[in-house]
Amino acid sequence: MTGAVLAVIIAVLGALGVLAVILSERSPDGGWAQWLRDSVAAWRSEELTAEQVRTRRADVSEAGLEDIFDMGPTAQPAYIGPGDIASRIERARSRARSRADR
Repeated sequence: MTGAVLAVIIAVLGALGVLAVILSERSPDGGWAQWLRDSVAAWRSEELTAEQVRTRRADVSEAGLEDIFDMGPTAQPAYIGPGDIASRIERARSRARSRADR
């Protein structure tokens, strides 16, 4: 039982160590405390009102399925037909048979 508890404590300390290294490498210019203060101040300020955040009706438009396919050329089709699936299965079977015959 003591070994399991020690293993858990060591694992937690290791995870905290990794987290500390990541946070120290990615710290903002002014440090984490300054970043937190700035974030809270921006959150409490009213820079963006609810009207600016809401989606306007003019920004949203309905698009049909044809419009999605007409967005531009693609290297491969967006779907695979039943014939393609059957041919892939047959190729896999023939490869498996040829490898089994070796």
